[in-house]
Amino acid sequence: PFKWGTIWGSCQREQVALSMAIQDFRKSTRFVMFETDVAGWEYATHGGTAFIVDFDGLPYGVICKHCFGDFDWRQLAITDSRFGSAIAGLDSIYYPTSPVRDSVGSDVMDIAVIRFANDVQLPFFHGDAFVVRADTVTTSSFGDELAVSGALKEKSKIDDEVISPTFALLGLADGGSTSADPAIRTAIAEYHSLDFASLAGLSGSPVFNLTRRALCGVVVRGNIIEGRARLWYVDFSDVLEVLRAVHGGRTEVAYSKTVL
Repeated sequence: PFKWGTIWGSCQREQVALSMAIQDFRKSTRFVMFETDVAGWEYATHGGTAFIVDFDGLPYGVICKHCFGDFDWRQLAITDSRFGSAIAGLDSIYYPTSPVRDSVGSDVMDIAVIRFANDVQLPFFHGDAFVVRADTVTTSSFGDELAVSGALKEKSKIDDEVISPTFALLGLADGGSTSADPAIRTAIAEYHSLDFASLAGLSGSPVFNLTRRALCGVVVRGNIIEGRARLWYVDFSDVLEVLRAVHGGRTEVAYSKTVL
């Protein structure tokens, strides 16, 4: 049992407008924290965001492996809502291994998919899971307007009485693909008068393409220097391949893609 704070943080590049005609991806984000079994300090975090998706009628969690730090995945505490009180039971975790060819050294290897326990179905998340279908995902092009929502480690707090995550909404522009990693695209922005100095905690956050009105990726890392922010995100077409493999019970996946 614990209590949530009610902190909400936002940072907008001019204005980020989300139409009611599209899914509100912000509701699908969760603060990454872990059960510690330490009396008086039951929960802890290394920072990070989990992204809850509805894939073919089942809920899954998308997360970055590096967010686990020294915690075991079985300690992960994913709540029913962003400021919820119920913890989802976990069944297993899946992530790519044994990379070949272009996947060697790729950040797609940092993507992990959480399968929840059998009694954790979509109603557990109160309609917050982002529905992943062919018409709700896309690949960005250079200059597309993007939005990212996730929990900022610097502004979030866990103590023995209150858990207070701060979720930020950031507006950015697609900065193009990277030549070294075909799964990675960049997102860039310049901000003024920020009340935070670090983007730590955004790993695992969904990236939504406002230009194309569809989900386009998952953040794996980022930095901000003198107001200039850069995020690196895995194109959702690559995340989708991992999801499909997990959902289909496959242990291997091979695919090709065209980098825009």
